[in-house]
Amino acid sequence: ISNLLSALWMAITLYFARSIFGLIPSSVVAAMILSAVCDVCLNLQHLRVLCSSYICDAVIFVSALLSALFIPNLCHAFLVAVTISLLSIVIRTQRPKCEIVVRATENCYIEENRYECEGLDAPLRILRITSPLIFANCEAVREEISKQAAAVKGLFETGIESRTPSMRSQPLMAVNECVSGRASLIIITHDSDPDPLQMNPSDSPTFKCIVLDCSGVAYVDPEAVKMLSQ
Repeated sequence: ISNLLSALWMAITLYFARSIFGLIPSSVVAAMILSAVCDVCLNLQHLRVLCSSYICDAVIFVSALLSALFIPNLCHAFLVAVTISLLSIVIRTQRPKCEIVVRATENCYIEENRYECEGLDAPLRILRITSPLIFANCEAVREEISKQAAAVKGLFETGIESRTPSMRSQPLMAVNECVSGRASLIIITHDSDPDPLQMNPSDSPTFKCIVLDCSGVAYVDPEAVKMLSQ
């Protein structure tokens, strides 16, 4: 959104104030370009960090730099850089980032792909989604859920967690504990809803479940709700 607002403001400014920009002396424009060289050098140092953290941001950075250097018209170069940034936003929205979170210690959960450690054996598998769920990425999320479900044997429930306390997933409770919190756990099943309190863990040693961590999801449209209910 910030890139889109910046592009809109810059386009309006260039369209209505280009006559004013034409009156600026060439020496002033050259001084502005020279003063920006120091910032470019600092950004080049930041490029190494982008390459090691997220390659998509590094590609956007290099594309914008090459556009400014090799396209004679700076307005066209600016439009190319903004277009590349908007395309990256569309691609990230269509292919949301889904991370598998595993338990490293008793009270610590980490992302499985980022850390080289073997998670503790836990009766659940947490799938974290970090983008809005809309019609454009429903199939990608469905494929990821199906992929994780295929790796989990004995799957019978899926919890959906949100940032609102009324829909936050609750852990399995003991028989003598209060069960009022179980009403806030959304159970999605196809045919039946077995009670885990009545199941003996020794009878099903592969008993596991998938929890969808939607704490990073800011918006869910009707198509995504339909996909989750299926």
